[in-house]
Amino acid sequence: MKDEDLINAVADFRVLCKKLIFELGGKFDLDIQDRQHYDELVWVGNKNIPRTGQLNSEWKYSFHGTQCGFYKRNGQTVEVELSDHPNFRVVEPWFLKEFIDTTSLHNSSIMNLTWQALKKKLEDSYASNQIIEVRSN
Repeated sequence: MKDEDLINAVADFRVLCKKLIFELGGKFDLDIQDRQHYDELVWVGNKNIPRTGQLNSEWKYSFHGTQCGFYKRNGQTVEVELSDHPNFRVVEPWFLKEFIDTTSLHNSSIMNLTWQALKKKLEDSYASNQIIEVRSN
């Protein structure tokens, strides 16, 4: 596998995670760069923000556990780990694999990897400083 394919997939994943979660905040007039607004968005007890809904004409969203899933009409899936506010850079191998499998840009050498092999490759990329690791809090 080319390390470049993985590096690009992680970069694309992180950019889209941040874009989608900030757009969701904006849908509810929240600037989630502000921690108080962010907490309002993700708080399960907030009756003003449905836990599942339509983000826009292309994307649906669903909060679950410590993630928010985004599901595009074309089948693309992005799971945002909510623990790295305000950057949203945590990459869970299972969710990255799902993103790769549903994103046509990444129909490359990494698409045929199992999530376990992808996890190992990701760990190797962290260890060699090709990708900066961000852990859940």
